[in-house]
Amino acid sequence: MAALTLGYEGITIRASLEQAAEVQWLEEFLLPWFDRLDAAPDVEVLVTHDPAYYEKLLAYGPTGTRVNAFMMDTRIIDFPCWRVPGNGLAFHDERRRMFFLRKGSEIKVLCAEPGSSSRMNIMRVLRELAMGAAQLSGGRFLHASAVAAGGRALVITGPRQAGKTSLLTYLLANSQAQFLCNDRMLVRQSGGTVGVRGMPTIVSIRDGTLDLFPGMRHYIEGQRFSTRATLAEAHSQRELPLSQKKEGRLSLSPRQYAHLLNLDLVQGATGAALIFPRQTGRSGGLELVALAAAEASNRLEHSLFGHIGPDSLSDALTFLPERAAGATAPDDATLRTWLAQSLPAYDCFLGNDTYGNPRGAAILMELLRGPGAAPTVPRPKAGP
Repeated sequence: MAALTLGYEGITIRASLEQAAEVQWLEEFLLPWFDRLDAAPDVEVLVTHDPAYYEKLLAYGPTGTRVNAFMMDTRIIDFPCWRVPGNGLAFHDERRRMFFLRKGSEIKVLCAEPGSSSRMNIMRVLRELAMGAAQLSGGRFLHASAVAAGGRALVITGPRQAGKTSLLTYLLANSQAQFLCNDRMLVRQSGGTVGVRGMPTIVSIRDGTLDLFPGMRHYIEGQRFSTRATLAEAHSQRELPLSQKKEGRLSLSPRQYAHLLNLDLVQGATGAALIFPRQTGRSGGLELVALAAAEASNRLEHSLFGHIGPDSLSDALTFLPERAAGATAPDDATLRTWLAQSLPAYDCFLGNDTYGNPRGAAILMELLRGPGAAPTVPRPKAGP
């Protein structure tokens, strides 16, 4: 067995897997947002591939109840519980042919077949454990992208399809900023400041974003990126599937996205500003308009995860270590008010000419210099 011990916001998890390649993939996907540790784990996740044992468990049958396992933005993924003797909780993922067996602080993941398809669910187990512990210790997650420089972060947030990934990619391609996160971001109070930390997720790049950056689609396909492959596997094993187009998008691992843009990854930073992208659909470049705290708080309503919060944690994969001190995470209204009062906030109007001109990236990077650094700009006439 190959093993990897990781930490995130007070929880230490050891994942043991049969193949070193699977450990390498987990490490590439989860670092640097998770810490690699050499310490006794709070939770152990053991992954095995055993078709005969899988069929034996399958024969026990379901209990007739279901359990919430993975808390996603748009839905909760639940599974049927299973009658497996000697286990505290057992549930079955029929589509992926996997059993999850939890007893105390040990979680066994049994796969019917080996292969890269099981990697994503194994990663999700570790991520769900980390997200639950982070929220039980007082943190909250936002639906947000972020870049950082000099230990300060620009938080790009707003509703789906507002242009977050397009703005993130534009900013990273036209500045020296580091990549912090693209979809999920932990926020917590840190000595009177807003501490932010990334949570790794797949980077989905829509057709519209690909069209804004000439050559990006060709490069991704030429590199044979696959979310279930390490960079080395994508480059060397020609039989691996391409990152398939799904619903008008291409998907990459966070490390592949960083490789695409030739940039550095950073675990976390101190929040510097909130950016709400707004596509104008008209000619013009990037323009900023400062928002009052009350308006920023209202906008943040669309930045909260629908099924991720301190009152909606996984029933199957939530674990707070005994040594960790629990803390009450802020409710939605308190979270929005706190962020809006703690960080300057801006509407970021994105005209059709934004992405071909690096001037807009320079304007945004000025925000990282501190209070008062943002240029004063009028509301654009081309605004929606």
